[in-house]
Amino acid sequence: MRTMLEIYRHSFPKRLRFDRASQLLYAQCYSINKRYRGRKYIPRKVIRDVLDSYVPMPGAPWLQLPIVRHVLLIRLINGVRGLQGGKSWLYNRNVEEEHRKIAEWLGKAAKTFPAHRGTFAAHASTSAKQGSAAAQAMLEAMVEREQFEREVLRNFHVATVYQRAMRLGFLLVVVLCCLVYASLHTDNLVYWYLRYWRRYRRREIVEYFRGITLLHTVAEVPPAYASLLPPPCVRYNDAAGDACYAVNMVELVLPQHSVTVMAIPCPQAGERVFFAQVGSIAEVCDGIIMEGVSFDNIDKLVPAAFFPLKSNTFPALGLHHRFLDILRNSSAEPPMLYPAGADVGWGATIMRAVIPYELRCIYNPTELSATKGEARIGWGHVRQVVEEMIADAAAQGGGEKRVLCLPWTLNQIVNIEASLVKYGFKVRNVYRLHWQREDHIGEHFCDYFSIPE
Repeated sequence: MRTMLEIYRHSFPKRLRFDRASQLLYAQCYSINKRYRGRKYIPRKVIRDVLDSYVPMPGAPWLQLPIVRHVLLIRLINGVRGLQGGKSWLYNRNVEEEHRKIAEWLGKAAKTFPAHRGTFAAHASTSAKQGSAAAQAMLEAMVEREQFEREVLRNFHVATVYQRAMRLGFLLVVVLCCLVYASLHTDNLVYWYLRYWRRYRRREIVEYFRGITLLHTVAEVPPAYASLLPPPCVRYNDAAGDACYAVNMVELVLPQHSVTVMAIPCPQAGERVFFAQVGSIAEVCDGIIMEGVSFDNIDKLVPAAFFPLKSNTFPALGLHHRFLDILRNSSAEPPMLYPAGADVGWGATIMRAVIPYELRCIYNPTELSATKGEARIGWGHVRQVVEEMIADAAAQGGGEKRVLCLPWTLNQIVNIEASLVKYGFKVRNVYRLHWQREDHIGEHFCDYFSIPE
């Protein structure tokens, strides 16, 4: 550890300056040393001119605080003053401290002129004394270049590209660790936010999650098709009087071509019973178009997309992520899987890696995923599969019916249904599937964290 500490201290010395102002001051001092590299002395006036080109920051030290100077655009104002010929401000404490050190060093160097020169001048003749005095005055106006390099430049540490890259890498590691922690403890962070930041009680928390539940159910049917299509989700009261949500599964048929499409509004999360019902319907269909899955990933679907986990994916909310239970309950050949999404770009990849899954799936289900833009891309794939089924039915004489299943989110399924109606499909039946109670998430969250009434 001692060796590692020495290596770290050598790479990152104390008082390492990362700010731009300190780098400019160091560059000015370094240029002076480089200009007089072949000489033994440096004129004191040259160093003094550099120091005099800076003035104290008005309003210091309060205007030197990082947040204040960023809000008030102090650095930008200082740059404009420099373009107009004014002196630069010492607008942060780092450059102010380095400026003060150089000024103090310059003052001490003036008092340490070698004493033996004065002794030599005392024993010399009158003319020699006059020449010695002139030489002494000239030397007093100088400082030794090696002393300037040793005592000023070597103690003035500014960050290099390597050190800046290391700091950026360390900051990136810290951010990634925070994202991993947020992904693993999203429920705890939400609990802290609701209980200690918003100071919500149980009733208010249930109302908050009631709004989250509403985000999964709201989807507007295009006005031109409002009389032809049912709403994707309805609110009703069960036998116990509790408010519940149910999705409307729509059966659309194309009679002249013997093709049927089962459009199932399927939220990204819900109870296992609901997904078991969806799986029992999907497993008897001829094909399933997977929402958001591209051609490259159709053969790489994780098992969690078809098998439920041992425990709920979101235990604090009592919800499981969406899955299609089409392999466990039937020994017949499973339906064909078709891709429906475009190739995932860098932006979507970074978003999936950075934003926690629970935030994308539960708390913001329509803006970060399952957008209407994806629905437009998905309709192109749906139309292609429907045309392939029509061609196969025509080749076989049109006797066998083909059933296509679309278990998609509510925000997309309404646009797909409208496109199917425009294509020529007609609504035959509407089936209601219970999704969950309106207060299921809120009550389960309060019970999970033991929040009293």
